[in-house]
Amino acid sequence: MRKNIALLTLSILAAATLAADAAAAQETVPGYEDKIFKARVIEILDEQTITDEYTGTNAMQQNLRVRGLEGEWKDAEYETEGISDVIISESKTHDVGETVYVNQSIRPNQEDRFFVMDHVRTKSLWWMAALFAGAVLVVARWKGLRALVVLAATFAIIIKLIIPQIIAGQSPLAVSIFGSISILFLAIFVTEGISKKSWVAFGAILIALLAVIGLSEWFTALAKLSGVATEEAMYLMSVGEYAFNLRGLLLAGMVIGALGVLDDTVVSQVSLVKELVKAKPDMRRAAVFKTAMRVGTDHINAIINTLFLAYAGVSLPLLVLFVIYDQCARSPAQSRSCSPCPLPQYSRLPRSAAAEHLKSSVERTHEHAIHRNQVLPAQGDQPPHPAHHCVGHFDRWRHGHARPDFRALH
Repeated sequence: MRKNIALLTLSILAAATLAADAAAAQETVPGYEDKIFKARVIEILDEQTITDEYTGTNAMQQNLRVRGLEGEWKDAEYETEGISDVIISESKTHDVGETVYVNQSIRPNQEDRFFVMDHVRTKSLWWMAALFAGAVLVVARWKGLRALVVLAATFAIIIKLIIPQIIAGQSPLAVSIFGSISILFLAIFVTEGISKKSWVAFGAILIALLAVIGLSEWFTALAKLSGVATEEAMYLMSVGEYAFNLRGLLLAGMVIGALGVLDDTVVSQVSLVKELVKAKPDMRRAAVFKTAMRVGTDHINAIINTLFLAYAGVSLPLLVLFVIYDQCARSPAQSRSCSPCPLPQYSRLPRSAAAEHLKSSVERTHEHAIHRNQVLPAQGDQPPHPAHHCVGHFDRWRHGHARPDFRALH
């Protein structure tokens, strides 16, 4: 039975993969288009260390010659522009022979321009995945294989079911609940097989998941969370043809995240109780309950810190930002260095110079954002970027108004 379930799951995944489109079409403003392709660096044309005259920031930048590796660009050579007066947060240099992603920027009545976006990390990621899968198979063997199948199925459900339905306008919360139940069913019955233990775990997780949904709704309303406080949400808001329910997306993320925690905790507890009864069939139910609760309490204590460390690791830059803004709020003398504008150092410049330089930078944002790995969706002639809001503040500042409180922009 277990083999049949695993084979059925693999068949479903294969069919879904074959049926998926090879590439998604990206809607753009008429006349404006950006295409991304893989290329190999064949020559370093120029390499300079650029110093921003206003901020004093240094960065190594390059102009490269690359050769296309795919599609209409295959075997054709292009010169990429990487040297400019816009300083990025870190230097990104490339060596001859390295494979990179290149952005072709197509604009009306202009010559196409090419920018190196980033390194191609496909091989490294495949090696990491292979090592991970190998370790799982060595330790867990057949059960590990089933766990890998469930992992692939979970990824497919999120990418091929949940996200497309959200994009299509369905309720993010409803879609995430349906997807989570599907993931839960596969995670329990493919990994553990069909047994009394599996049904107990499935029922317990389902009840806990419903409680999580209710609590998420309540706390979201209580804290008045809107889901618009992240950079990703701002980009979603800028996609003109879609209207996303950002609060629903926030709740959907909570549900999917909670499912992972519940799967780990509940299955472990059910397995513990099963092994206790198996080891001591004559143990009274009260004793089994107390023993399981002691172990479960330790598990909960450990997982609380585990979850915090996991989220803290992923969100470390955000935590740094929280500390900076807290210092800004406590010390008005530091407020000038705490501006959330993309170029905060301009607040130290004369009004006219700051405004003009920032405006000029915004006009080039679309091209130079590529160096920061930010392919910004275009709207009209300029991309949506927080710098546009800063330009408005600088305009008012330049014309004699009081210096704006840049923290209010967030």
